[in-house]
Amino acid sequence: MIVDFDIIRALNDFADQKGWKFINGIDAYANYEVDQIDLMMGDKLLIVDLNLSPSYAAGGGVNGVNYSGILMLGVKDDENSETSTLDETQSEKYNARLKYLTKELIISAGQFSCMHELTITAATTRLQLNKFDVNADFVAMDITFSSL
Repeated sequence: MIVDFDIIRALNDFADQKGWKFINGIDAYANYEVDQIDLMMGDKLLIVDLNLSPSYAAGGGVNGVNYSGILMLGVKDDENSETSTLDETQSEKYNARLKYLTKELIISAGQFSCMHELTITAATTRLQLNKFDVNADFVAMDITFSSL
C-alpha cells in the first residue's frame, strides 16, 4: 500500500548508497545535527524536509500520495580542498562547489524518483550559502514527488 512507503527511510538509504551524510528536518534541528557530524573533506550532506499529502478516491480510499518539501545537498569542503568561507563571493562559491552540486542534486532526484516509481511534478532549485553554524554551501530544491 502506498501510504506504507517510508520516503524518509528511502531517502536515507539513497544517501547511504551515494556515500552522503543524511539529516531529516531543517533549521534548528538540522543545525544541531550538522554540528554533531564530523564532516570530512568532500563529504556531501543531504538534508530533507518533506510533507505528505494523501489523495482520496471517491468512497474515501487512498489512491496516491504527494510528498512535497525540500531536498538540500551541500558541502563544507569540496574535492579541490576549497573550504566554504564567508569571504567568498557567490560566483566563487558557484564555480567551486555549487555548479556541480546543482547538477548532482537534479540527477539524483530523478534517480530516486525512478527507483521508487514516483513522478516529480515540480522542482525548483536555489542556492543556500553559508548555511548553519558550519557555513556549508547547499543547493536546495523545492520538490514534489507524486505516486498518483
